[in-house]
Amino acid sequence: MNTVQNAQEKIKLIIEPVRGLNEELRTGLGKIEQTCAIISKNKLNESKQLIANTSGSKFAQFRSELNVAKQLAYEQNLQMQKKMESTRMRLSSSAYNCEDPKAAVTPVCRDYKVNNEIFGRVAESSAYYYAEAIGRMASYEKAYELESNGCTRAGFSTRLWSAEQEHLMPTLKNSVQLFGELLN
Repeated sequence: MNTVQNAQEKIKLIIEPVRGLNEELRTGLGKIEQTCAIISKNKLNESKQLIANTSGSKFAQFRSELNVAKQLAYEQNLQMQKKMESTRMRLSSSAYNCEDPKAAVTPVCRDYKVNNEIFGRVAESSAYYYAEAIGRMASYEKAYELESNGCTRAGFSTRLWSAEQEHLMPTLKNSVQLFGELLN
C-alpha cells in the first residue's frame, strides 16, 4: 500500500521535469515574436526564403510528429480520467462505512482516508501534467509558426521538439501507468 508521502515523492518525479516549462516556452516565444515585429521586413523575407528552400520535408515530418504527440496527450488524459473515475467509484463504495464514528478508527477506514488523500493528489497532479503537455504542443506549433515567418533560424522548432521527444515524451507515453500505480 502506498503512503501519502511515498505517493507525493513519486508524483514529484513525474511533475518536476515539466513544472513551469510551458510558461517559460511561452515567455521566450513571446519575446521572439516581439523582436520579430521590430525586425525589418526585408530581413524577414530573406529568412523566410532560406527556411522555405532548406527544410520543407523536415517541417512536414515535424508537423506529423507533433500531431501524433498531441493525439497521444489527449488519449493519455482521457485514459487517466477513466482510471480516476473508476478509482473514485471504488473509493466511494467504501466511504459509507467510515462515516460512523466507531468505524472511523478501524484499519479499513484509515486505509480509505490514505487512499482518498492519494487520490486527490493524483487527480490534481495528473490534471496539471496533461494540461502542461497539451500546452507545450501549442507552444511548439507557435515556434514552428515563428520559424516559418522567418523570426528564428531554420531548425529552431525542430530542435525544441527534439528535446521534448528525448526528455519528456517517454514519460508521457507511460503516464497513465505511472499515475495509475499510485491509485492501487
